[in-house]
Amino acid sequence: MSGLGEFLEEVVREASRRGFSVEKRSSRGVVLRYEDTPLALEVATAGGSIVIDAVSLGDVEDIFEDYEDSVEELRNKVEELLDEVESLGDLVSGLARKFGFNVEARYRRSLLDFRDALEDYIETMY
Repeated sequence: MSGLGEFLEEVVREASRRGFSVEKRSSRGVVLRYEDTPLALEVATAGGSIVIDAVSLGDVEDIFEDYEDSVEELRNKVEELLDEVESLGDLVSGLARKFGFNVEARYRRSLLDFRDALEDYIETMY
């Protein structure tokens, strides 16, 4: 098994332990969905580096609508979900470096965008 293959296997094992499931897999990467939410972490190769990004596999506002009755509960739940994705991103970054890959960690910027979308939703709805 190649270094990339071994790395991706390790990523999938760690992600499974944390409540993520494989949404999509190829020889160049994997998309890991968190529980039954539209939030996912994408791990792929690009230009000799491992690129890690947080992505949405559906409408993130679907999460928001589940908690319309309480702004605080909504904010707490979304933060908890985003923290899980960020934590896995941090772990994958460390694993990639351990395997000798250069890392392009885009997930933190993407998570900020998700947080901004939450605040926009709250301002609009409340």
